[in-house]
Amino acid sequence: MPALMTPAQRVDAFWAKVDQSGECWEWTAARNRSGYGRCGWHGHPMLAHRWAYELTYGQIPAGQLVCHRCDNPPCVRPDHLFLGSPRDNAADAVAKNRLPAGERSPRAKLSNESVREIRSLQGRLPQKEVAARFGVHKSIIYGIWKGRRWGTVA
Repeated sequence: MPALMTPAQRVDAFWAKVDQSGECWEWTAARNRSGYGRCGWHGHPMLAHRWAYELTYGQIPAGQLVCHRCDNPPCVRPDHLFLGSPRDNAADAVAKNRLPAGERSPRAKLSNESVREIRSLQGRLPQKEVAARFGVHKSIIYGIWKGRRWGTVA
């Protein structure tokens, strides 16, 4: 039975599986279907970019994701990684056109033009009446008026 690795040996073994020759430092061992590196620590599976973050910056706070500035799933380069909430991660994906948003979303019931018209009606018509006119729930109208929905439409 092999001897257990010391923490320093474990860190060295991790970085030995990383190709640092390019702008992104890519994980060369096992990957999941989405391309993220897979590794383990004390018998617990972990994503390689999360482990790289912890090795460099310390423990990841509860509820936080480790996101990629480079949008390259196998990248484990610490300065390409940042912490964010699930909402931050989704906003980053939308900003980089990785997720459809607004009228490009397959679930969208409104066009950008409709959203602009809804905004122009704020204070002129009741929320319920605007919602009925556009075939959406009044909470959607409220969210548009408060800037919580369709924020990218000017």
